[in-house]
Amino acid sequence: MKQFFTLFLCVFLLQVQQVLGQCSGSITLATQADVDAFDCVDFSGSITVQGNDITNLDSLSELETLTESLKINGTGNLGVISFPNLKDVGDRLDIRGNAALTGLSFPVLGKVGSGGFASGPSLSLRIQNNASLEAIPGFDSLRTVGNFLSVANNAALREISG
Repeated sequence: MKQFFTLFLCVFLLQVQQVLGQCSGSITLATQADVDAFDCVDFSGSITVQGNDITNLDSLSELETLTESLKINGTGNLGVISFPNLKDVGDRLDIRGNAALTGLSFPVLGKVGSGGFASGPSLSLRIQNNASLEAIPGFDSLRTVGNFLSVANNAALREISG
């Protein structure tokens, strides 16, 4: 009986670890605490970052692949968006309505909108309505954007390079 209980406990703990360690689904990071708790390298699904108390995305810096969308919208205090290791976004990259945003950096991002059978704006890169964004220098490796690219209504934008 004791051996059975030990075996059951081991199997249970392995299952719990597997479930807790999954990096999939559609998640919304609405607070800085939510962002700080993020711990994934590869994410199968969509990530939305949206909230006025978010000031940095440091915990997302290890993210390398995302099968669906990355949306960073409506952050009032986020000054810089940097994803130094992100290589592939399968569906859409949306950066919109971030009032304090001054800089973007995606140095190894090679593809946006490379997955699935979707068409139109769903396979897209959109950078819109970021009033303080002055330059977009940080897409040096970007080679493929699905079906739609929009850089619009960024009042302070003076330079796009990379």
